[in-house]
Amino acid sequence: MTFQEAAHKILTGKGLHLDPKKIADIAFQKGMVKSKAKDPTRSFVETIKKNIRGNIYNVPELAIIKTPNGKLIRLPEW
Repeated sequence: MTFQEAAHKILTGKGLHLDPKKIADIAFQKGMVKSKAKDPTRSFVETIKKNIRGNIYNVPELAIIKTPNGKLIRLPEW
């Protein structure tokens, strides 16, 4: 499963916007994804953000919402 697919599945299951680090923590704890990066959480977060910004690998589609507490990841239909 890709980082993008894991994030989409987590967001769908939770039904709410989440901090990207929280999404990464859930994905790694549940064994949905693996990473050999030195900092797997940061790698996950940066990959998701890059995919959304570039809109090239943003499949399944995710979006960013800015809040007073920072940026959260959401599904586009929310």
